[in-house]
Amino acid sequence: MKRIFGIMALSLCGMLFPQCKAADLEASENGAISAPIDSTIVIERNVMVDMRDGVKLATDIYKMKGLERGPVLLTRGPYNKNGLWMSERDRFLKAGYIVVSQDVRGRYASEGVFEPHKNETADGVDCIEWIMAQPWCDGSIGTFGG
Repeated sequence: MKRIFGIMALSLCGMLFPQCKAADLEASENGAISAPIDSTIVIERNVMVDMRDGVKLATDIYKMKGLERGPVLLTRGPYNKNGLWMSERDRFLKAGYIVVSQDVRGRYASEGVFEPHKNETADGVDCIEWIMAQPWCDGSIGTFGG
């Protein structure tokens, strides 16, 4: 199954980012795919972040190439993290932020059942705690979006 997913991800990446070659992709230990968006922006898609009850939420991480550590801006939503705030994302990246975008519980690539507002507080706290523990976070986190 992992191999099929990897092939589909490589094909999708090729369609969405024609400048992206298979040699540019790396699969991380958790199966997330890293691919350059252009020559200066790198994305890790569908990093599965554990919530306190064991549900995993799909999370994308965007960084400028070469940025080892920096302040983070987080957006979470039920409307597909891949399409959320893309114009703002690029502006934030160029300003030196790392952008994290997460599908809420039960939506798109995230596990669980979507029950609006029921788990948002706990899941938001868990996501922020996860970000704080990442080596690329400098300890500063902000949020954006609706």
